[in-house]
Amino acid sequence: MSAQSVMVHSGWVTDAEVRPVTGPLTSTWRPDHPVDIRRTLGPLRRGSLDPTFRVDGAGLWRTSLTPVGPATLLLATASSPGVTATAWGPGAEWLLAQVPEMLGAGDDWSELDCTGQPLLQRTMRAAPGLRIPRTGLVFESLVPAVLAQRVVGADARRSWYP
Repeated sequence: MSAQSVMVHSGWVTDAEVRPVTGPLTSTWRPDHPVDIRRTLGPLRRGSLDPTFRVDGAGLWRTSLTPVGPATLLLATASSPGVTATAWGPGAEWLLAQVPEMLGAGDDWSELDCTGQPLLQRTMRAAPGLRIPRTGLVFESLVPAVLAQRVVGADARRSWYP
C-alpha cells in the first residue's frame, strides 16, 4: 500500500491512518422478558434533530463513541424472536456486547414494591417492555446534558446541524 494522502473532512491523513472498512457484525439477544427498544432507549435521544439517534422501518439506529472507537448500531425486533443487533465501525464488537445491559438485562423488578405509587403501577402495566437503559458511556450523555444547562434548549438542539 502506498503512502497516498486522502482528504478526510477537515484535514489530510495518510492511508496508513485510515482503517479498512469491514462488514457489519450481528448478534441476537433473546431476553426472558418483554423489551420495548423505542421506549427504553428513547431517553437517550437529544431532541428530534439528534443525528446520533434515528428510528425507521429497519429499526432503531444509534451511533456512539465507544472506548475502542466509533460505531453505529441498528436494533431490530421484527425479523426474529428477540432483538437483532447489527453494528459497524471500530467499536462494533464492544457495542454489541453492551446490548443486553443497554436494554435493561440487569433490571431486577422482583422486589419493587409499587404499593402507594399508582403512577408507577399504571406505567408498569401499560408498558411492560420499558426498561432502564445502561450504555456504559457516561460522557456521551453527560456532555449534552451539561451543555443544555448552559444554552437555551431549542438552540442546543439546533446546534446539531450547521
